Amino acid sequence: MNAQSAIVKTVLDGDTIVLRTTGNSFSSRARWIDAPETRQWVKPETPINLNQWVWGERAKLQLVQLLANRQLLIVERSRDFYGRSLCDWYLDDLNLRNNL
Repeated sequence: MNAQSAIVKTVLDGDTIVLRTTGNSFSSRARWIDAPETRQWVKPETPINLNQWVWGERAKLQLVQLLANRQLLIVERSRDFYGRSLCDWYLDDLNLRNNL
């Protein structure tokens, strides 16, 4: 287990953030969290897709309010298909995957 301290630079969606460590920025996805997607070119018009988009935006907003510019302790566990770091995120000694 390799823990390191990082600052939340950007919240991309409800389960992915950009972190900054000393001289390095990288994308990190919360391990075991799967928030609805928000990255669509236009706001969807079909009811089911619109509903998922709305909940995705709410998840992102909640994460922004909780983590913007905060310092986290992160533990990288693996990498996903897109090369993102899959991490456990800790805020004030609290594992966020159990509290999101």
